[in-house]
Amino acid sequence: MIARLLTLLCLGLLAAARPAASAPPPPQTYALLVGGLAGKAPYDHWYEDWLGRFQTHLTRAAGVPPGNITVLSGTGARADAVTAALGGFAQRVKPQDQFILFLVGHGEIGGPAPALVLPGPDLTASQLAAALKAITSHNQVILNFSASSGDFLAALAASNRINITATSPTESEEPVFAEFFLRGLESKRAGAGQEGSITLLNAYNWAARETALWIARWTQIDGKTLRDKTWKASGRETIEIFEKLYPSLSSRKLDPSSNRKAEDAAVELLPPNGEVTKEWSGRRVIDEHPMIEDCGKEVGVTVLGEKGLQPIAGEKPKDPGYLAAHTILGKPASPDP
Repeated sequence: MIARLLTLLCLGLLAAARPAASAPPPPQTYALLVGGLAGKAPYDHWYEDWLGRFQTHLTRAAGVPPGNITVLSGTGARADAVTAALGGFAQRVKPQDQFILFLVGHGEIGGPAPALVLPGPDLTASQLAAALKAITSHNQVILNFSASSGDFLAALAASNRINITATSPTESEEPVFAEFFLRGLESKRAGAGQEGSITLLNAYNWAARETALWIARWTQIDGKTLRDKTWKASGRETIEIFEKLYPSLSSRKLDPSSNRKAEDAAVELLPPNGEVTKEWSGRRVIDEHPMIEDCGKEVGVTVLGEKGLQPIAGEKPKDPGYLAAHTILGKPASPDP
């Protein structure tokens, strides 16, 4: 009996001597922000502004540690630097972590493959997709706000990945969607939920709607020469955004008769019955249709369809927008799709 007690006591002492199993580290959020080759004004200002504001949102509002964020822009944003950075994240990011990729820049869709224009060789959609495969995160967010973003979608679609693009495939206009996406987050007008959080679906729906309304408010006024053409609209924020995006030296000029004191009113986005009447003559065509894809199906959806604005609902698992409706920047937890 005594021998048995001594044996149990020794086993207990050995167990107490063993170090306690350490708890796994809490999930974290990591982000790579890439600004493509800007070229001439005003795009250099656009990309620098959007990169800085998104980085600020991540660190201040979303609570992402600055050391978890890498920013590549200008001459530092070479294709090999982007793929090397993604390789570095593949070593750090765990399946339970959130990974965010934010892209702004010019795009190439006329060549053999869609690409982001960078110093040196451009970065193609297939190269980016291959580099992302090594990242094991179950909560991946690709915010591709480049001019070629819609054409990247087919290559970047994957399970457990939310793609939001500034354009639809084949659209080539330099998109302004990033401006509205950031405004929706910064002002919380995109729809704050519990604890002031904004889901990616709310951010997308709000920004896509506001982008379409802002574009549709503008009418081109003909002048005697091409240089005399101006753009006219009404609305305080509408004009403020125009003057920010297109400063005095840019090719787009503000018509002096634009009403700075008016409310930013809703406008019709599509002509009745599809007939472009004289009333619609000169109105700016909505030339960017932001998309969202979170089902891994390679084909996204957009809020602006044949019947006008139709927000994405994302009500049930495997519905477009469902994963985005349960994902918040800076919060790695995500539902089973």
